[in-house]
Amino acid sequence: MLVHIADMPLPDNARRRWLPVAGKGAMGKRRIVECVSVAALLVGLALGAAARADTVYALNVCKATGGCGSNTPLPYATVSVSQVDPLTDHEIAITIAMGSDSVGPSVFSFGGAGRPLAFDLVVGKTNGITDTITASMPNGWSFNPAMVQMLDGSGNWTDSITCSTCGTGTSSGIQGPITFDLTSTGTLTPLSFAQNNKSFYFVSDIGIATGVNSSGVTQYNITGDVTAPSFTTVPLPAAVWLLLSGLGGLGALTRSRNAIAR
Repeated sequence: MLVHIADMPLPDNARRRWLPVAGKGAMGKRRIVECVSVAALLVGLALGAAARADTVYALNVCKATGGCGSNTPLPYATVSVSQVDPLTDHEIAITIAMGSDSVGPSVFSFGGAGRPLAFDLVVGKTNGITDTITASMPNGWSFNPAMVQMLDGSGNWTDSITCSTCGTGTSSGIQGPITFDLTSTGTLTPLSFAQNNKSFYFVSDIGIATGVNSSGVTQYNITGDVTAPSFTTVPLPAAVWLLLSGLGGLGALTRSRNAIAR
């Protein structure tokens, strides 16, 4: 005998179990759409973070009048630039670190026509108004958005940093690293630097360790400019982590949905 299932009475617990099934399809579709949207957002954030990778400038070209010594390893110094907030394009952190040879680390050289660090910052416009750049510097240091010419032949520069409490020459023995932040009212990223009139991105006036005197004091008899003609980008590990986390979360939600459906 054939019995129409629709005509059969169902216990209350069965009703509670099976009546929502008709709605699960729509709910499942909504969940899939939400999961895909979240995954797309996470992928976008990951790709955005990768686009904001750290930028590293190796100062490996010597412009010192007497050369930088045949035994001095490259690079002479390194400048690293990173986005302070990966989700915005307004603030960057700049770090300059000295290189080292068999005698010891190099140091900054102060005074004269040199600068601890100089560069050409690309300043844009927002609504026709030139963006304003502000700096957060260590004590005694300052940011100078004014033209400077380095006499060792590295060219002209539109921006530089100086130190008012660091003495002259290499007497203070400051090895760094030195880190400071620049913030713009417009867009500012690790790629907001242009090559100057001599095709360099950064320059630093340094003193290279050449020996130790009888009193145990390191001597820096080689001083002059070192420059960076190019740069490399270092992808942020967080971008990969974020992408994997998003895909893992999507998989977990899918497994949960399948378990409920069963």
